[in-house]
Amino acid sequence: SHAAFDPTHGVTQALGHADVVVLALRDMQDVRLRVAIAAQPPTREGEIHRVRLLAERVVDGNLGASYLLNRAALARLQRRGGGTVVNVSSGLATRVLPGFGPYSASKAALIALTKAIAVENAPSIRANAVAPAAVDTDFLLGGTGRERTESHLDRDAYVKMIPLRRLAVASDVVGPILFLLGPASAYMTGQTLYINGGALTP
Repeated sequence: SHAAFDPTHGVTQALGHADVVVLALRDMQDVRLRVAIAAQPPTREGEIHRVRLLAERVVDGNLGASYLLNRAALARLQRRGGGTVVNVSSGLATRVLPGFGPYSASKAALIALTKAIAVENAPSIRANAVAPAAVDTDFLLGGTGRERTESHLDRDAYVKMIPLRRLAVASDVVGPILFLLGPASAYMTGQTLYINGGALTP
C-alpha cells in the first residue's frame, strides 16, 4: 500500500486557495484518484480597480496555486511511471465577458499551462483540462469561499443563452473529468473540453 499523497500540502498556506486539480496516480496494481478542490471566484472588474490585492488574489488562486499543485503532482506521477492530470479551467477563459478580465486571463493561462504539461511530459503523463460554464452550486451563489460574496449572475437571462436551457450541475462536469482520466481518452493530451450546454462551440 502507499501513503496518501496530498498535493495541496503547503499550497493553501501560501496562497489561501487552489484551483481544481484531479490526479490519477497510476500504479501496476491500482489506480487512485485524488481530488483537491478549491477555487478563487470571478470578481467584478470594478472591485478589482478599487483593490489591487483582490486582482492578485484571483490570479494567485486560479493560476499560481494550480502551478504549484501540478508541479507537486508531476513529480509524484513521474516516480510512479506515469499518469493523468486534469485541470479545471473555465469557459470564461475563451468566452470573455465584461468585468471578468483577471479571472478570464488566469483561466486562459491555466489552459496554456495544461498544454505545456502535456508536451513536456508525454508520453508517460497525459494532461488535459475541462472548461465548464456556470455550475449550479453554492459557490455560484457566492458561498464556500473566504467570505460570502454577492452573486452577479442573472440566472434567467443566462439560461436563455444556453441551447440546452439549464445551468450545469456538478455531475455534468464529473463525467468529462472521469472520461479524461480513463482509458477511453488514452490518445488525448493537451486538450480542453468545454462544458456549457452548447453556449460556446470553439
